[in-house]
Amino acid sequence: MRFSIIVPAYNAEKYLDECLSSVSAQVCRDFELIAVDDGSTDRTGGMLDSYARSNRNACVLHGSNQGLLLARRKGLSQARGDYVVFLDADDRLRPDALELIGKAADQSDADVVSFQFCRDECFSAASKAAYSLESGVYTGSSYIDVKRHVCMGRFNNLCGKAIRRSCIDSECDYSGYAGLMHGEDLFQLLPIIDRCGSLCQMDDVLYYYRPSTISSTACYKPSQLSDIVQVNQRLRDYADRWGVDCPSFAAIGETNQYLYLVKLNELSNIGISSKRLNFASIAQAMRSEGVFGRAAAVRLRPDNKVLMYALEHGLRIIAAAVVHVVEVIKRC
Repeated sequence: MRFSIIVPAYNAEKYLDECLSSVSAQVCRDFELIAVDDGSTDRTGGMLDSYARSNRNACVLHGSNQGLLLARRKGLSQARGDYVVFLDADDRLRPDALELIGKAADQSDADVVSFQFCRDECFSAASKAAYSLESGVYTGSSYIDVKRHVCMGRFNNLCGKAIRRSCIDSECDYSGYAGLMHGEDLFQLLPIIDRCGSLCQMDDVLYYYRPSTISSTACYKPSQLSDIVQVNQRLRDYADRWGVDCPSFAAIGETNQYLYLVKLNELSNIGISSKRLNFASIAQAMRSEGVFGRAAAVRLRPDNKVLMYALEHGLRIIAAAVVHVVEVIKRC
């Protein structure tokens, strides 16, 4: 079997039909669908069962709610395809996605085939947030560019990649990471990139990513900070293993992840006192993890430099001003 499509689903009834229809519409038919009902309390489980009854190449795994990371791991445990494609339950694949991925895999024999995603339903243009590599095949000495991109945090998503199943650490027990939500893509991607030796980057926009205001990254939660600390510890470990200049790129990547939390905190609909406490907690975590020292040795954007200064010196008002000014500039 060529492809295993893994769809983790939790209370996803609103857009699940669109997601499953995009799978049924695939021109390439050499695939299996593994749907994981992660303890849904709405109609998700029933919808998945109904789909599986009508599609012999689909199966559904039911279980208690354990979070996206472990739902994906559960799907991986049953996968049989040469390549694994991750599809979130509210997103869609372009009808020719598997066909084009398969052609790219045939031509390149790459361990990973990476493609573009978009935020418009017509698949017309790649998202501006999709900081992908230049198109081409990265192997041998050029594969270090892939590792640099991952370290920078610009290549984190699992959903934009078809990954050779034999390169995934499916045998590893991730049960100790139950509940890790923020940064879980990068957390799982790091050992995959470490095991792989080649990647083919496509220009084709094959994945529709639906923005959601109720996603795990839509507003600040204190659990996100503990997640990021754990994810960045793994990032630094792999960057050190990869050597060359990866540790420097990882210093930028980890700094940007903490600063993202600062921005999320300031833009969240919570009280000023909560924002102050969250800001202090982020700064303390960065201090404990040695982030300020590593960040001082790398080049950051001017606004991020100011944010780092504000964090290091406890100046939340300055940080808040920078965040809101940047948001205004983005809208212009």
